Amino acid sequence: MTKSLLLCSLVLVTLIGCAKNAPVNDRQVRSIQPGPILYHRTGGIAGTDDRVVIWPDGFVEVHGKVLPDGEGWVSKESMEQFWNQLRNWDSLDHEYLPGKPVNDAYTIAITFNGKTVTASDLAPGLPSAFRVLFGNIEKTAAEISAEPKPAP
Repeated sequence: MTKSLLLCSLVLVTLIGCAKNAPVNDRQVRSIQPGPILYHRTGGIAGTDDRVVIWPDGFVEVHGKVLPDGEGWVSKESMEQFWNQLRNWDSLDHEYLPGKPVNDAYTIAITFNGKTVTASDLAPGLPSAFRVLFGNIEKTAAEISAEPKPAP
């Protein structure tokens, strides 16, 4: 009887260990922890090349030609606003570009959770959800870049 009890205990411990280390699927990972928001803007009169990364914990990195380099933190409330704006991200098309190139227009690409949406700021039919999101990212990036930096 002791051997049976020992064997059952060993099997139970093994099963618990395996279940604890079982892989989770992509949908579970996304619901637990969203990925960073990646923003890239090119074009315009200045020929800009601006990049912004907004990490899930609220850390923001800005590198650009028009947007000055900077890094800093946004509030939890600001992050909640971003997550709300991205709630229907999967319903957007991958591209919103005009049929013909438009001089001095910006091309904006935003990537979130493996999906990139690329749009011209002058594209007809650009969803307001995308326009509001990129406006919020640009506002946040400008605020982060304007913050005074401590001396090295």
